[in-house]
Amino acid sequence: MAALSGHESGQLGFDLGAPPEPQSVFFALWPDAATRQRLSALAQQVRTALPSAGRWVSPDRYHATLHHFALLPSAREAFEVAARWAVARLAMQALVWSPDRIDSFHGRGQHPCILRSAEDPPALRELWERLREALILEGLGKQLGRQAFTPHITLAYLPRPLEEPRPVEPLQWRVERLALLHSVPGRPDYECLAEWRLN
Repeated sequence: MAALSGHESGQLGFDLGAPPEPQSVFFALWPDAATRQRLSALAQQVRTALPSAGRWVSPDRYHATLHHFALLPSAREAFEVAARWAVARLAMQALVWSPDRIDSFHGRGQHPCILRSAEDPPALRELWERLREALILEGLGKQLGRQAFTPHITLAYLPRPLEEPRPVEPLQWRVERLALLHSVPGRPDYECLAEWRLN
C-alpha cells in the first residue's frame, strides 16, 4: 500500500500540530511592596542618567531569580509537587541584601540592566545552594543543569551594555518571601504558583 502524501493526509484530517512550548517556571526572591517602591524610584533615577533608551521592567515584575526551569506543560503538576516537597526540607531564614551597583549582562540584541551587589551576603548564596540541594534530592537535578548564580534584579533591557558598573546608594532589602513563579506569555505579570515566608 502506497504511503499517503502530506497533502493527502491533510485532506483526511490528520494534524499533528506544533509541539508544546516549554513553560518558564522559577524560584525567586519576591520583594514586599515597600521594597518594590524603592526599586521603582531607583530605576527612575537610573533611567534619567543613562544615555540610551531601553525597555524598562514593570515594578510588578521585580524579583531575584534563584533557580529556573523550562518545563513542558505535561510535567508541570509533578514538578510543582516535587518543588513544594523540596522547600519543605528547608529551614529558611530571612536575610538582608543591600545591592549597591547598576551593571549589565551581555545579551542577544537586548542587554539586561541589573541591580546587584559588589559582595553578596553569605546567607543569600547559602539559600541558593540549600534550595538547589533540596531540589536535586526531589529528583529535579536534571532540569536544574549547571546554573551559575549572580544575584540580581533586572530593571531594564538596553540596546547596548553599560561600559562599566555604576555605584548607587545601597538599597536595603529584608528578604522575607520566596516564590515559585510562572512566566505566562502575553501577561504583564507573573502567575504565583506558591509562596513561602522566610522566618
